[in-house]
Amino acid sequence: MKNVALLTLTRAILVSSLLGSLVGCNRSESISSTPQPTSTPTVVPTKTVTTGAANIQDKLPETAIKSKNDKIVSLDLRSLVGDELSQAISLATKIDSLEEVSLSGEAITDAVIEPILEIESLVRLRLPQTRITDTTLERLAKTGRLKLLDLTDVTTIGQQGIASVGKMTKLVELNLMNTAVTDEWIGSLSQLKTLKKLRLRGTKVTGENVTSLASMPIVDLELSETSFGNAGMDAIAKMPQLEKLNLWLTKIDDEGLAKLKGKTSLTLLNLDNVAGVTDESMPLIAELQNLDLLHLGGTGITESAIPQLQSLPKLKTLFITRLGVSEAAAESLRKEMPSLERFEY
Repeated sequence: MKNVALLTLTRAILVSSLLGSLVGCNRSESISSTPQPTSTPTVVPTKTVTTGAANIQDKLPETAIKSKNDKIVSLDLRSLVGDELSQAISLATKIDSLEEVSLSGEAITDAVIEPILEIESLVRLRLPQTRITDTTLERLAKTGRLKLLDLTDVTTIGQQGIASVGKMTKLVELNLMNTAVTDEWIGSLSQLKTLKKLRLRGTKVTGENVTSLASMPIVDLELSETSFGNAGMDAIAKMPQLEKLNLWLTKIDDEGLAKLKGKTSLTLLNLDNVAGVTDESMPLIAELQNLDLLHLGGTGITESAIPQLQSLPKLKTLFITRLGVSEAAAESLRKEMPSLERFEY
């Protein structure tokens, strides 16, 4: 009996083992044949860095770099000299998003700046106090890309260089402050049909021969610290889009300013230290109804004429310094002109 029971138990164990193996195989097949959800890798947002950007970010102060949409668009290299400057310029040529470069100092010559001229994305170039020559300006003109050019205090350029600037047909802003520009040179700029801002401060312009200005689309014109006189005011008055006019320390007087009669497009008029402008000009100034900023400091205007400014409804900034205006007169004017946000007397 024991043998029969043992045999029966053995058979049961074998059958159970066999069934377990079969169930295990079926379960394995079922798991492997059923598609399982795959784990999606975590995507870490990365900044788009243009070629050469990483290297130059390590070598320049953060304030020298301006980025837009994680791409470097502007480099200010004015503080660099020697090997550091050479290395930065070399890296700059590898940044395909670079739109603006600033360089300055006598060490910046045609040879030094040459690699910069090859940057195809460059549209704004600031070169104050450099020693580039007409050669660089000629090359820049051929690229046809520049919208802004700053040549402040560049005394090594001549008339031929300005003629090249006149071929930069996309220019919107041009700074020729403290250069050797004369009336005759201005004519070379008459083909700049997109030019909106022109800085001629401290140049040799006199107004004797600037008729070409009359047709230029300039919105913002600075002639301060020049010998610009009445002869040039006819051309100024005819400028079709002129809104801002800076005549600080020029040679005009009431007769010249009278040419601006009806020039209601003006929103800014700076006559600071123009001693030849007197009370005689106040009725004309009071008719410039769109003026937002007016500077009469150091002119020949007296306190008695100041109340006429009350007729300027849009005036927000007014300077009547160095005119001997009393506090009482100034406060009276302020009360009558509530739109003033900045007022100095």
